[in-house]
Amino acid sequence: MVQSAPLNKNYQILLFSLLATQFSIFLGTAVVNFFLILSIIIFFLLYKKKLSIFFEFDKFTKILLFFYLYLIISTVFSTNEAEVYKYSIIKTIFFVKFIFYFIILKKSVQASNKFFDISFKFFVPIFFLVLLDALIQYLIGYNLFGIKFQGTRLSGLFGDEWILGSYIYHLIPLILVSIIISNKFSLINKNFIIFLTIFLSFIVIYLSGERTTFFISIIYFLSILFILLRKNLFFIITILLISISVFFIDSNERIFKSFKFKTENDGKIHSTFKVYEDLYSTSLKMFDEKKLFGHGVQTFKKKCMNEKYLSGRFGCSSHPHNYYFQLLAENGIIGLTIFSLLIFIFLKDFYFCFIKWFKNMKDKIYLAKIILAINIFLSFIPFIPTGNFFSSITGVFIFSKIAIYFGINSTQE
Repeated sequence: MVQSAPLNKNYQILLFSLLATQFSIFLGTAVVNFFLILSIIIFFLLYKKKLSIFFEFDKFTKILLFFYLYLIISTVFSTNEAEVYKYSIIKTIFFVKFIFYFIILKKSVQASNKFFDISFKFFVPIFFLVLLDALIQYLIGYNLFGIKFQGTRLSGLFGDEWILGSYIYHLIPLILVSIIISNKFSLINKNFIIFLTIFLSFIVIYLSGERTTFFISIIYFLSILFILLRKNLFFIITILLISISVFFIDSNERIFKSFKFKTENDGKIHSTFKVYEDLYSTSLKMFDEKKLFGHGVQTFKKKCMNEKYLSGRFGCSSHPHNYYFQLLAENGIIGLTIFSLLIFIFLKDFYFCFIKWFKNMKDKIYLAKIILAINIFLSFIPFIPTGNFFSSITGVFIFSKIAIYFGINSTQE
């Protein structure tokens, strides 16, 4: 058990900075990295007299550190191309910030429930502001900051970056957990806020046009509703009917009708599935050449245009759009194996957590863990399109949720 830091102003600034790292994504990567680095600095200043706390690692953290060590080793010996090597090694070294962020966030959640108090007080309102801003953009054509609605999908505060749906999906577990743990409302009012949050989030994700996020959010929200309303099917059916009616009011072509598209060069019709097939095939060709160690972190976009790897017209991009194929191409079978071990440890913990919650369904802590765990699990389903595993945004999304999950676990056990 981590010894609680004094709940003074500096410690509350640390908690605020940790949360701001996640919620400030719409302000840009530079702002996200600022809060991330600030969190690390504040933590070490607060714990400078007892730094041993930072090095108290559980099994998951030890494997994560081993994974990072492997990334360094595999990247160092991955390529002789100077430009590619320099780019890859820099990306690998800076990946350590997510390891630090994970450890610090986990220990901060473990140390004090103030984390969720601050989340509820400051960041739940920010989350609702993002939702409101997106809905205003849809209804009147512009959001609160004058960003225009493009007609087929919402971007909200993200402007020309199409990650509004992903932002909502990855942050809503923390919002729901903050509401559940909060003692500010009665059970009836708390349930109303939870259902309103889920409903509005689902609508915004739908309108954002992010197809993969939309379909996994359906599974996620249905799972949460069945857990929360397992004894009241009437409310589940009502919410489902209201949500389905939105599809008839505004049938989002981006989600339901854009599996085929035309290119500007030849005007031919291509399938979205063909794009992913080409990308995955390129990844496998890269993997086939260096099966054990891969080509190095973030090397896919540097090497995919090479004729011996490129598969089809759409086989080259900034990343393969799938975590598993990316790890195979860039880090080999060893990298994927270590990563799979991390997933296994998480799923094992999730299984025992679910058993404990099933025995005591009134325990809001285990309920909070399940809400986080289902969201995390769905993010790692094989073969679905994903973001770049080594990007700043993906790193914050992934490691923040897992850190909070294990932080709650450590607090209770």
